[in-house]
Amino acid sequence: MRSKNDLVFMNFLIKCTARKSQRSHSIGAIIINVAIISSSSVFSTAQMIIHHCAELIQLVEGQPELKETPVMQTIDRFLNEQATFNEQQNQWIAKGDREISSNSLQSAHDTDATYRNKGGKKHVGYALNLTETCADDNPVQVVTHFDVAPNMTSDVEMLNQSLPTIAGQRIKDLYTDGGYYSPDVVKRQKIMELQCILQI
Repeated sequence: MRSKNDLVFMNFLIKCTARKSQRSHSIGAIIINVAIISSSSVFSTAQMIIHHCAELIQLVEGQPELKETPVMQTIDRFLNEQATFNEQQNQWIAKGDREISSNSLQSAHDTDATYRNKGGKKHVGYALNLTETCADDNPVQVVTHFDVAPNMTSDVEMLNQSLPTIAGQRIKDLYTDGGYYSPDVVKRQKIMELQCILQI
């Protein structure tokens, strides 16, 4: 999925590449072109960015010291995830939103961040699950475990990964919401002598 920050993102990448390139005069022209792109049409803006990415990759071809930089690898990843090469037209064509994977590049600053549409809300980043105590007689409640995963990781998958750790903390009752329920979780929690109590 594309964000409104694509223009800024690509401008950042192009500037970084320009600083390292011996052909900065050629790339400088690209920076000017990208800076004046109108945001009125997301698809045409994306297409222009993709065109400039392809041009940058061609400019550094045969220059391994530039081609192997993290900046160029990010540009190459962006191009391959956001576009398809059309051999008849001999150019990269922007993919439609539905063709772009949720684990595609979301940010030049955090290449591991992913996209997720959960409950009609769009999220970019990571999923974080916390396990904390919740007994009324505790003087304080403390976080006992946490998991960070790609944003597109389901609650069930995260709980399944955490169950051995949680069970190892001698916890007997585990309160979760319905998003964590699955037959596999129920089966595993019984084996580990945990009682999962769904909070709806």
